[in-house]
Amino acid sequence: MVWHRIVLSGLLLSATVAGQTLNCSMQGYKPLDGLKAEMRSGSLALTWRAERGQTLRAILGLNSNQPVVRELAVDINGKWSLLGHDLTPEYQVTTGRRRISAQQEAPLRQLGIFTPEVIERQKWFAF
Repeated sequence: MVWHRIVLSGLLLSATVAGQTLNCSMQGYKPLDGLKAEMRSGSLALTWRAERGQTLRAILGLNSNQPVVRELAVDINGKWSLLGHDLTPEYQVTTGRRRISAQQEAPLRQLGIFTPEVIERQKWFAF
């Protein structure tokens, strides 16, 4: 009897999580040639033409308030072939501070133009 309750609780929880819907406003959306977005059953479906003329589809949604790629697929001869489903995106962020090196700084000092404005502009050439 305990197992029945556990299984029933699991099914109800799964149904609740699966029932989450994505709420996207499509008010200002304008489809482009080869690119289409639409809401389908509480998920955002994106379809686009790939580099080699293939049609690709991504369906995005939410599970436990976390983004999930419900489906990635490619159209092969009129039939959708699944590439992946229920994929959880992983994010990696690298931060840093842009600076110029002493080697880049030396000529600016010699020319007498080592100012905050020059440093701000030149630091973007370091990479």
